Amino acid sequence: MANIYLTLIIFISIMIYEGIKICNKRAPHKIKIYCNIVFTLFFMRYCILNIMFLVNGIKYLYLVIPLIFTNYFCVITSAIVIIYILQRNDKKKFTYALFLLLLFLLAYILLVFKFKAIIGIDKLYGYITYLNNYKIINYVYFIIISIIMVYSIVKYEKFKDKISFNILIGTELVSLIEIGLFIVNIKIFPQLILTDLCWILSLNYILNKFKR
Repeated sequence: MANIYLTLIIFISIMIYEGIKICNKRAPHKIKIYCNIVFTLFFMRYCILNIMFLVNGIKYLYLVIPLIFTNYFCVITSAIVIIYILQRNDKKKFTYALFLLLLFLLAYILLVFKFKAIIGIDKLYGYITYLNNYKIINYVYFIIISIIMVYSIVKYEKFKDKISFNILIGTELVSLIEIGLFIVNIKIFPQLILTDLCWILSLNYILNKFKR
């Protein structure tokens, strides 16, 4: 399992890099700025996860701990921009998406300052870390993803691209399953990386649909 975990976090890092390239080549200006923020924070998270798996000391690890939990921010904001792109019409201002980006960024900053990070050592996965009261955080995370999924289903008719809609629903479903398992202490991996992977691949797919 450890080798699978390492392979996945390396693969996800590559997919994030690919996402940045796709975004910069294809996305409109405002969406490009938005997605570059999301991808950059995702990339920082996975650089640190790679380091945590491979290094033998934690001398400087505490300095970068807050960046490990950017997935909470990045997944939610990825969902927002994907839904915006799929429902794209001139009546909806992208300003609302940018406002939500800043709102969730503020919530993330408050989260990492309010909840203490705990670092442990696992014989398979190296250094692992989680936030104190992480179950409460994951309950909230689960609820937010559930709300996003309900919104997606209710607004089904506004999604003209049904293949992309099905990908979105599948991504939301995988997220709910993995987060739900985490809440009841059933962990496939020490981090919610399957959720991250699905949202990164979905965002890459949606961005790739923009014409150059």
